[in-house]
Amino acid sequence: MAEVIFVNVTLDALFTNSSTTTDKENLVLFKNCTKVLFQGVTVKSLDFNYPAALFNFVDVEEIVINDLQVMDLVIAEKLIEVNKATSLKISSSVFKNIITQSTVTTAFSILSLVGVRTTTLSSTVFKNNFNVTLITSTNVFIEDNFKMNYINDTFDLYNVTFSTNTFPEDDNDQDDTILSLKGTTLTFNIVNSSENNGTLKIYSSTDVTIENSNFSDNLALQGGAVSLTDITGTVSLVNSLFKDNEAIADGGALFLENVNKLVFDSESVVTGNTALIGGGIRVTGTYNGADVSARRNLRGLDVDNETEDINGNDNLSL
Repeated sequence: MAEVIFVNVTLDALFTNSSTTTDKENLVLFKNCTKVLFQGVTVKSLDFNYPAALFNFVDVEEIVINDLQVMDLVIAEKLIEVNKATSLKISSSVFKNIITQSTVTTAFSILSLVGVRTTTLSSTVFKNNFNVTLITSTNVFIEDNFKMNYINDTFDLYNVTFSTNTFPEDDNDQDDTILSLKGTTLTFNIVNSSENNGTLKIYSSTDVTIENSNFSDNLALQGGAVSLTDITGTVSLVNSLFKDNEAIADGGALFLENVNKLVFDSESVVTGNTALIGGGIRVTGTYNGADVSARRNLRGLDVDNETEDINGNDNLSL
């Protein structure tokens, strides 16, 4: 199918129940399409309790979602799932009051992205969502029974807000991550993250840039605001504020493990954060000598008014 267009569509007060089935029954499936366009779509007051996605995109070249309003939903697994796409663009959209009620350790997520070459989210808000990861994205996918990995994919957030989202701790050691991202080049520009229970986790990636962004009053196990692990290229923090975040364990604002190189400009501020170790920033691990450059970049950093429980007022733990 060449092109599918959804314009000014409303899904309201739909109830489903999966108590007698485990089949993957997507409500709407787009497969082998050239382009899918959502414009002015509203989804509200739904109880979608199937172990599948509300909207599933498989082998779609271009996905454009503009002015999608999603609110007051109960989902069993995923809201939007994308498996292999050339381009995904989401703009001027709102995801609000979405919850999962299951206690099973499954990847509950609002956006689940696998094998998307270019992802762009702009002017979009995630607010008051409960017990669900907001975005999971990986550049690893299956093609003809072989595991493939993009080496030139991009993931961009521009003017995106994450506010008062909660991923509570449980007894199954499930990661308290509101975002879980893996890719080649990831850029966060004008991202505002506040009062979330869960970290922004970036792992096994190449280059990460966070600029003109604000992270405040967030809480997580490791990296109160952001957790970065196994980054083989450069992490750049530019003109960004990390304030009053808290980590239960390491890195009140930032947790970095096996990071090759860190660039932290003079306009970025880390202040008022708390943790057990590394009240402001925690740098640990090795990656073929990776953290040598990360540590060197941090030694001149002015990290102010941080609190550590173990090492007193040592703002920066290396």
